[in-house]
Parts: sequence; C-alpha cells; structure tokens
Amino acid sequence: MQKTVKNRTFRIVLLSLVTKKRITLSIAAPQLHPNQLPFKWYRYIDDIWGLWLQGEEEFLVFVNVMNSLYPGVLEFTYELSDSEVSFLDLRIKLEGGVLTTDLYTKPSNLNLYLHYDSYHSNCTKKGIVFSQALRVKMICSDPEKTQQHFGELRSNFQDRGYPSSIVDPACERVQNLSREDLLAGKGRRTRKPVRAPLVVTRNPRLPNLRSIINKYFHILQLSPNLMNVLPSPPQVIYRQPRNLQSHLVRAKLVENVKNVHKGCYKTHFKNCVTCNVLQETDRVYSNATGETFTIFSTITCTSEGVVYLINCKDCGKQYVGETGGELRVRHRGHRQEIRKGNTPLGQHFQICKNFDLIGLQSLVNASKQKREAIELRWIYRLGSLSPVGINVKDVRTVS
Repeated sequence: MQKTVKNRTFRIVLLSLVTKKRITLSIAAPQLHPNQLPFKWYRYIDDIWGLWLQGEEEFLVFVNVMNSLYPGVLEFTYELSDSEVSFLDLRIKLEGGVLTTDLYTKPSNLNLYLHYDSYHSNCTKKGIVFSQALRVKMICSDPEKTQQHFGELRSNFQDRGYPSSIVDPACERVQNLSREDLLAGKGRRTRKPVRAPLVVTRNPRLPNLRSIINKYFHILQLSPNLMNVLPSPPQVIYRQPRNLQSHLVRAKLVENVKNVHKGCYKTHFKNCVTCNVLQETDRVYSNATGETFTIFSTITCTSEGVVYLINCKDCGKQYVGETGGELRVRHRGHRQEIRKGNTPLGQHFQICKNFDLIGLQSLVNASKQKREAIELRWIYRLGSLSPVGINVKDVRTVS
C-alpha cells in the first residue's frame, strides 16, 4: 500500500471505491427501515445528491445513523432544502414540479484559467475555452441563463488574456449545438485508422508542422516503399517540455548515499599499472593558466566513460583525452603509443619519461559525440592545446 500514495489517479480511484462501499453498507444498515431511506441518490466520490420524500426529522435520524456507523472515519454533512440545493458545479432547483439545473460556482472561485501567455499550444488554449462553453451549455437548462453565463465566460477569459478571436467562435460553435444531443452522449463512432505518430517536444518557435506535412506529403507518396509505410500523414503529437517542476521534483526517491567522496582515487588493485601513475586528488591544476578546477565526479582506474588528464612531470605540458571504456584500458593504449611513438602524445613521452594521470569527469553512458565535446571544453579550460600543451585538436569547435 505504500506505493499507492505516489499515484494520484490510483489514490482517487481507491478513495472512491472505499467511500462507495461504506456508503452502500451504511444505507443498507439494519437500523434503517426501508421508509427511512432516500428515494433516489447519486454519488461522485464523497459527494452525494438525493431525493428525500419523508420529513426533516426522519432525515436527521437517517444522517445520525449514517454518522454512527464509521465514527472518526466517515462523517456526513448535509444541505437540505425544499426548493434548491448545490451539488458539485450544479445548482438543482425544483420549479413547478420539474427539476432544473443551473451553473453553480463557489464564492471563493477565482476563475484562474490557464493564462493565454502560457507556454501551452494554441490547440490547448482553444480546447479550454470550448470545453468550458460546452460545460455551460450542458449544465444550464434555461436558455436565458445559458446566454448570461456565456457573457460571464467571455469576460473571465478576456481577463486571462484570451482574445475575442478565440473566445467568440468557441461560444458560437457551442450555441449551435443541441443540448439534448450533448446530454445523450456520443454514440459508438467508427474507429479511425491508426496513423504513425510524430512526437516532438513542444516549442513556441516551431512552425506549423501539420500544415508542412500536409503540404509536402504527396512527395513521400511518390515512393512505393514509403507509401506502404506511411499510407496517411503522420499524426503530430507534442511532448511537454521540461518545466520548473520537472527540474526540481523527482518521482524516484534518491537513496541517501553516505561517504561518497568526489575526485580521482586509486583502487589499489594488485599489480595495477594505472594506479601507479594515478594521482589521488579532488582538484586539477592548469600549468598553462594557473587556474584550479574541482573534480565533481568519483573516478578510479576502472571507471568507464571518462575525460582524463595526463600531466608531464618533467616539462609541465598537459594532455586531455576521453574514452568510452575503462580508464586503465585507455592508459594501456597510451603506453603502446609511447613505445611506438606514432602519436603526438607518444612522441612527447619518448623524450619526457615521467607523467601522472588524473580523471577529470565521469560520463557514464554518454555518446562519443558528447564525450568529445566535454573533452574539448577541458582542453580550453586547461590550455592544453599545442604548443603550450600536447593536444592538437582545434579548440574553436568547443560549444
């Protein structure tokens, strides 16, 4: 049960099921006579609306019995009226023996619809206006009050920055719909053929992808192979970009890891050649610029995906490299280069014999392109480009 609290949707469903079970058992309590039960009752999670045909005293007895069944767990409050009562966003009235409905809003309601200047797409904003207009149309049984609420809706959306060119067409479109058809619901619709999805991250600078695809899709249809793969234009689906919440909140709980030291350390494996030259430190010093940089990764000779520094102890020149494999395997390759002298690094250490090795940054599971980009940044930071250093890469490609 501990995991259920992480899922808000499941938590609401669970609450609804438990509440329904308890309410059903309460209404079927043996203390209550069939004449002491509601004529009709409808429930939405923990809100109930019903019709009571007996007097007020009998109703109070019914409520007291209900509250006595689950003391401290389930307690009912009520609103009783001969003429009208509110339920969720409905105001239900009894007029001339007929039940009528009107829109109900709490006095504390601030109408904080999504602001028009938000990062959301225009489709989302138009959908909000249309859905709210549709809600008014379906709730209000009096056409005059429907028009009154449409006017209030226009004013509320204009206060949130929505232009009339979006609000008015949505209201006019809903006004032309039949309330009876809306309340009857949609019949079974013919299922549309599934289209290939084109998933892109939402960005306001993006052009209208749907119009571009529809404009040039006929070019893809010229290829028989593509015609079989994409018989119809793909469906553009926008993925929500990372917002402030996604940067600050993590769904996965991070375990508290104690005694994790950042820096470069030896493993002290027996006969490890790399550990003999590996310098244990949490900072790296640039011999060219005199700057000192902090190492924020934990790196050993067995670390994979590493940007590293080779420091010549004789002349002070430095070399920055990267590897996707283990650091000790890359060090073994450099030793072979020194023996052969077929690289600038190998040629340098055929003259200078002493060097040490420092891990600068761990890039586990990073692509080679990303490792090379980080490598170039370290070359720029440490000033290890030839002739001051040993690197021969063009630092101008650093981004």
